[in-house]
Amino acid sequence: MAYMFGEVSIGGWIVTFIRDYRDASALGSSYVVSGFWLGITAGGFTLSWISTHKPAMVTFFILAIACEVVLWRINSFLVSAISVAFFGYFTGPQYPTALLMMQKLVPPKSQGPAVALAAAFGSAGGCVGPFIIGAMAETKFGIQVVHPWVIGLLILQILIWVMLPTKSNEVAQGEDSASQ
Repeated sequence: MAYMFGEVSIGGWIVTFIRDYRDASALGSSYVVSGFWLGITAGGFTLSWISTHKPAMVTFFILAIACEVVLWRINSFLVSAISVAFFGYFTGPQYPTALLMMQKLVPPKSQGPAVALAAAFGSAGGCVGPFIIGAMAETKFGIQVVHPWVIGLLILQILIWVMLPTKSNEVAQGEDSASQ
């Protein structure tokens, strides 16, 4: 849910942010959004193989936070465009890695319902996130509110990721001790 909240919020509101705060044209802003989605795709393909290791995934989250801070604080269209693309790149492996981890941590007969439930919660985050950002953007702070939200969601995702068991047998051991 946190991932989709942040991803869809950035993907949806970055055009407005780039246009209004980086003085870009509508076409230029559209290119920046395309760079974001291209980054997500490239990151999913190139980083997913290593992202099942906690230190790698935490590093990707930290790099995504750094990109978000650069996007937020450096007033340059070019720097913002590059930052958005790299933000997408470092967040790209999150969804495929979550599915892979679910396969490792959830018993086989529960995987279908677990994936369906995760997808439903993810969709809810993707629906609610942009709405909340849009409502908050109507305040005196403007669309700049998207950045602290996304940074907070990335920090939340780091905490969740760190709390996940590292091996599926840790989950099984926890279930064995709970049944005793």
